[in-house]
Amino acid sequence: MGTRTLLDCVAPYREKGIDGLVDYQQTGNRTLLTDAQRRELAEKLKQYRPLDLHISQHQYWTVSDLAVAVEQWYGVVYQHRDGYIRILHRSGFSFQRSTKVYRHQPSAAALVEFEAMLEKK
Repeated sequence: MGTRTLLDCVAPYREKGIDGLVDYQQTGNRTLLTDAQRRELAEKLKQYRPLDLHISQHQYWTVSDLAVAVEQWYGVVYQHRDGYIRILHRSGFSFQRSTKVYRHQPSAAALVEFEAMLEKK
């Protein structure tokens, strides 16, 4: 749970005690899609790629692609990115952050040539 979520829980708790926490839990984004819609969405995500649906040029579902699809298909917009990550997870997808890749890494031959040049000096 993030800091913002914890802070959002504190106000109702201070105002209503334990009952405030129960109210807070019931008003979360989880109820935006019905169980049937979640099952249908999971099937669509497995059947199609964002590229197939002309949502984006991606081969795999991203949070931003999923947000577009959910809004188009169901008219639902989650307030937080975590809602979409939960949907991906419950649909059997894993969420992976992209990593930086050093694109200009020299080839093995270039490294050998450079090391040879260093040894000569």
